[in-house]
Formats: sequence, C-alpha cells, structure tokens
Amino acid sequence: MASDIKGFKYINSTIGYTQGDNILRMFADMMVQSSGPEVINARVNGDVFLTLGVYEDRADFQEKLLQSNENFARLQNQIYDGINIRVRSGVYFLDSDCREIDLAVDRANLARKSVDYILKSTVVLYKDAPFSIKLRENEMINRMEYALMHGEFQVYYQPKIYLEDGSVAGAEALVRWVREDGRVIPPDEFIPLFEKNGFITKIDIFVLRRVCRWLKEREERGEPLFKISVNLSGVDVRDEQIVSYIADQVEEFGISPEYLEFELTETAFLSDTEQIFSVLKRLQDMGFTTSIDDFGSGYSIMNMVAEIPTDIVKMDCAFVQNCGKSDRGREFLSQLVLMVRKMGFVALCEGIETEDHLNMVEKMGCELGQGYYFSRPVPQPEFEEWLKKQRFHPGGICGIV
Repeated sequence: MASDIKGFKYINSTIGYTQGDNILRMFADMMVQSSGPEVINARVNGDVFLTLGVYEDRADFQEKLLQSNENFARLQNQIYDGINIRVRSGVYFLDSDCREIDLAVDRANLARKSVDYILKSTVVLYKDAPFSIKLRENEMINRMEYALMHGEFQVYYQPKIYLEDGSVAGAEALVRWVREDGRVIPPDEFIPLFEKNGFITKIDIFVLRRVCRWLKEREERGEPLFKISVNLSGVDVRDEQIVSYIADQVEEFGISPEYLEFELTETAFLSDTEQIFSVLKRLQDMGFTTSIDDFGSGYSIMNMVAEIPTDIVKMDCAFVQNCGKSDRGREFLSQLVLMVRKMGFVALCEGIETEDHLNMVEKMGCELGQGYYFSRPVPQPEFEEWLKKQRFHPGGICGIV
C-alpha cells in the first residue's frame, strides 16, 4: 500500500513546514497504531508512505483503511484552519506474476496517484486505478478557460525581507486556483499540467497583468512602490514572443521596469539554454530584475550559474529546513551564500519559518529572506493590510530597483 497527503506541498505553503512536519509525524503514528504485528510501515520520501503486510480479509482491510484515512483527515482539518487534508491510499494485492518488490510498489503508487476528487473513496485498488488520473486532468483542462474568465485564479503575495533591518524589500506574486464551489486545487497539481499543454503562459501573463494593475493603483494612491516578482516557466521563455508580451503589459499600465522581477526555476535551464539566456538578458537590458528560483532543488546548474544573466539567486527552502540541523549542513549553506555573493549576485534564502532560521541565515550574510516567519502567501487585500504595519527598505532589493 502507498499513501500520501494530497497536495502536501500546498499544505506546507499554507501552514508552514514545521506544522507540516507535525502532520507527517501524526500520520506515521496513526499508521503504526492501526497496523498488526505482521505489518511493516516506512516513509519513502516527502509525504509518501509504504506499507507491506498480510491481510486475510481484503474487503475488511479496505473498509478499515478508508475509515482510518477519513478519521485522520477529519482530525487534522479540525486542528488547522484554511487547509483541506485528504489522505490518498493506493492498494496492490500481490499477484502470482509479481516477483519484484519494485513492481509491487509501482503498482501501489499508480493506484495512489489515481485517487481523484471525482471518486468518492480515498482508497483505490490497483485494478481500478488507470482511468482516474486522466479523468482528473481532463476535468482541469475542460475548466481552465472558464476558470480564467470567471476569476477562479487568484494572485497571492508573499513578502521578501531585507534581513539587515527587517524592512520590506519586495514581494513574490503566486497564483492560486480557488473554484467557485470553494474547492482549492493545489498549484503542484495544475501547474505541471498547464506546463504540458501550454496554458501556463496565459496564467503567467494573467498574473503579470494583475501585478501591474495593482502597482498602478498604489502609484495613483500615492502609496510606496516596491519590486514584485512574477514567475516565468520554461514554456514561457521558449516562446519567441514572451519579451514582447511582457513589454506590452508593462507599457499598457505605465509601470517602470524597476518595479518588476522575473523568476525562473533552476530546472528550466536544463534545456534550450541559449534561448533562456537570451530572454533573461533582454529583460535585464530593458531594466527588469531577473532571478533563479529554487536554486539547489535537485538539478545542478552550477556549471553555468556564473554566466546566467540574473541578479538574484534564491536558495531552495530545503537548504534552510535541512542544513540548519547539523554543523556540516550550516557550513555548506554558509559557503553557498558566500559563493553566490562573491559572484556578484544577491542571495535570498527561502523557507525561513523560525527565529533560529532567521538568525542562522543572517549570520551567513544572506541579504534577503522569504518564508512563514514573515508572512505566508496571502490574497492582495490581506497583504495590503499587512503592508500598512511594515517599513520599506529605501534602496529596494539591495540597491536593485
């Protein structure tokens, strides 16, 4: 059996990694307590758990598993506001043709990934699984244009903080999908799909327009302006017209390029490097700031980072979360921050959730920070209220304005 918590990355971004870890511990405890002596439980990675055991009554096992998942989700949803915990379990009963444990795990995982909101059950058997993933994707594809036209996509903001004095240096704009019925579709579910079918460019331009409109409104009200970053996908930068699209939006709203930053994830640099470099360089030449997002998230671009036309390197949140646990880890992160700064880039650490995290990265010389210690991503009205209580750094993002 393979189990996970659906949209756990989104849950982490909503309540923070510390509380997310607590949920994982409680989930692991629940699994152990509900297992018999002949059952082995293991956490594979992230929020994915595997179970291997012997069950005589398959129907009874499936019913107990369903009850266990629902009880756990109900309890967590009572504890945490603003999230919708949903446990997914995929079950594969070993057949005589399955002689490799890897094959059994793959089949259980396929069933797990097939658990869909369309299905009434949170438990799917391997034999029932293959169709449901496609159904879920088709549901999102069929609704995406409607969702964009009817305001289901919303822009949330999370601040970037100048660590030296705690002032606001900027913010990141993030897209969220909140359906009319109130159901939230996690970004890690719809963004990969939209990157595959190309719809992500419409979403990114939509976010850019919302950001430009808000900056213009602030300017007209005489409120302080600051740099806001917008995410670009690898799909966007491979479009020959993307720079023109961006220029058109900025010109329409009369926004100075100094107030916009474009973030590109590290993984985007693994293909079409020449085109990506060209786009980033053109954006810089136009006065925009560029940044590498999720640096060190699993794909190494170390061999090309010195040549990338970028201003800011954002260290993936896993560095702060994991490296702070040991002297060796802290030394590694410290040297990474030092290297980034010596190369002339601005260093930003994501995933700052506690005062210990803040003190650690500040001592390392990191200029900027982002994370739940300062604020979670929130809708524009809530972010505006938060801003009223903050100080703005006069030099923008370390002088990059």
